[in-house]
Amino acid sequence: MCQALARMIKHSGVCLVAGISIYRLHLAQTPNNYGAAASYIIRKKGEGMATRAKASKDNTEHRIGLVSDTHGRLHPAVKETLAGVELILHAGDVGKPEILEELAEIAPVVAVGGNVDMGVEGLDLPCFEVRDLFGLKILITHYTGEFEHLLPPVACTIDARKPDLVLSGHTHKPMVQQFNGIAFVNPGSCGPKRFSLPITCGMLTLRADRPKDFEVQLFDLEARRTLVQGA
Repeated sequence: MCQALARMIKHSGVCLVAGISIYRLHLAQTPNNYGAAASYIIRKKGEGMATRAKASKDNTEHRIGLVSDTHGRLHPAVKETLAGVELILHAGDVGKPEILEELAEIAPVVAVGGNVDMGVEGLDLPCFEVRDLFGLKILITHYTGEFEHLLPPVACTIDARKPDLVLSGHTHKPMVQQFNGIAFVNPGSCGPKRFSLPITCGMLTLRADRPKDFEVQLFDLEARRTLVQGA
């Protein structure tokens, strides 16, 4: 099934979810290389990025910012909350390219596209990214579906890439939950307020000498408090 789905994606040029094209895919991929070539990284000129430990004895704490669903507006508290992170992962529905430029003032950014990004000039983003950060493998996509009924492209990518953590957005609901040995994280939305949902972002903290022993914190940017903390 996964191979057939990959061929369908390759020839159609889009990720098909329930028969609806909600993601733009800007290169032909198979389940074995999702995200390998679809890298979207924006950084300040001259700025480097350390995402892989040089030695397994590295016991330095590394902090990664987690954001999603900015919808063209970045809450002002994000910059203060994520100050000092080494990298920012954006799980889609960016809204406009300027958001990625704002985030790049904090740290280099890796982003995927969401449904609102489709067709937006300057946001030709992949629907999947896979990153090995200091020994922790992270899959980034905008929407996974329910745990018990993952969307077929997501299920195939998880099966092929075997991530330790899946970062997604779309629902605007901040969440950290373990399922089938994988940590599923949704940092919520740090863009315009939606209904009664909080405005949130997150931070991943890990060490290269024990990358699987990581911590995720989700922050309520309006109440200025930690909303969720887990691993």
